[in-house]
Amino acid sequence: MATLSVKPGVEFAEDSLALGRMLSALLLLPYDGELVITAGSNGLHKVGSKHYTGEALDLRVHNLPDPETVRQLLIAQLGIKFSVLREQPGTENDHLHLQVRKGGTYP
Repeated sequence: MATLSVKPGVEFAEDSLALGRMLSALLLLPYDGELVITAGSNGLHKVGSKHYTGEALDLRVHNLPDPETVRQLLIAQLGIKFSVLREQPGTENDHLHLQVRKGGTYP
C-alpha cells in the first residue's frame, strides 16, 4: 500500500463523492512508495477547473522512480469516469492530475 501525505497548504474547500473516490483510490493503491497530494481546491487553475468543485487533485511525481506505473495503477483503480493525466513532465512541477472525466459526472 502507498503512503499518502498532503503538502502543507493544500485545501479541500469543496467536498464531493469524486474527492472521496480519488482519496480512497490513492490510499488503496497497490504501490510501495510515498504519494503526495500537491493541490486540491487551492492554487491557480483554469477557469472552470474541476479543482474548484472538489473533482480534481494533483499528485507529485517528480520524486517517483516510475511515474507511468503509478498513472496506470490509478487509471485501473479509478475506472472510466476519471482521467489521470501527466502534466509538466521532466520539470520540478511534474505531477499527475486526477479528475472526473471532462464532460462527465461522478457517480
